[in-house]
Amino acid sequence: MESSKSDLRLLRLSEVAKKLGVCRVTLYSKIKEGVFPVPVGVGTRSVAWPNYEVDEMIKAIIAGYTDKQLAERAQQMVIDRQKIERL
Repeated sequence: MESSKSDLRLLRLSEVAKKLGVCRVTLYSKIKEGVFPVPVGVGTRSVAWPNYEVDEMIKAIIAGYTDKQLAERAQQMVIDRQKIERL
């Protein structure tokens, strides 16, 4: 199932790591390196990622994006979050 921006399901850390096939430490390393978008805060001590962002990053990895391209895409995703219609 392909996700879209209308699919606003949030994925928790363990789900994202599983989808990427990496451990939690590796996922946080990718975020620190800037090649994966930062999570959205969903509580005082909880974070998650929009499902469509995770799917887009997986597609970019499969397509062979360089780290620079992944970083640019991740940065743009975070910027695009501000454009989501506020409820």
